[in-house]
Amino acid sequence: ERLVNGLYTMSLAVGLSIPDTTDGTIVANLSYDDVEHPAPVSHGDTIRVQSTVTDKRETSDGDRGVVTLHVEVFTLEDATDGDGGGDETTDGSDDETLVCSFDRTVLSLKRSAAEGPP
Repeated sequence: ERLVNGLYTMSLAVGLSIPDTTDGTIVANLSYDDVEHPAPVSHGDTIRVQSTVTDKRETSDGDRGVVTLHVEVFTLEDATDGDGGGDETTDGSDDETLVCSFDRTVLSLKRSAAEGPP
């Protein structure tokens, strides 16, 4: 079984989460902390990314903020019914396995600065 490099999984997670978290507001990535890869990702796996804001504070200039996001990456494991269809599950749901988690800290424009003057 071919495995995906953990750094690729992490960078894919950041890329997938940008439209929902930092698109249009990010100034810089400041750090990635507490990186864990508790389970492997295989070629062909489907992943889901979930980001949660865990901390935020305003910078001294008042136009920007430092935001920390806890990011979790899951693989979706399809429990097929055995008919070869692939998409059906025996219980109507997919099981998920946590494959990567980390804290991402970014320097971001505040909402009012990102939107510009009214």
